Amino acid sequence: MTTKEINPLCLAQVICQRPKLFTANGSLGEVVALLEGYELALRNSEKLPKDRSPSHVLSWLAREVGYSEIQTTPEIRVQLIEAHFQTEDKAFEAIGNYLENQSPK
Repeated sequence: MTTKEINPLCLAQVICQRPKLFTANGSLGEVVALLEGYELALRNSEKLPKDRSPSHVLSWLAREVGYSEIQTTPEIRVQLIEAHFQTEDKAFEAIGNYLENQSPK
């Protein structure tokens, strides 16, 4: 019998792989809002687990798409992300690829 190594997923990977499990409709806008909310809660609490993947995803999206997280509204950020990746599915796929390349092998 062979065994297969189990690679734990970070929070952002889990959310992006099954967005409908964590949000009402599984839309990109809902996922971005969830990641931003988690990041905000993490900044204001010492008791939360220190999974920084939501922060890493949001920073990567800002660099990849070319927007300022401070100077744009959440609605505009989501519109820019959708325009850049063309579809929500492609955006989720790109986020997944980014996270997979960031996780230690």
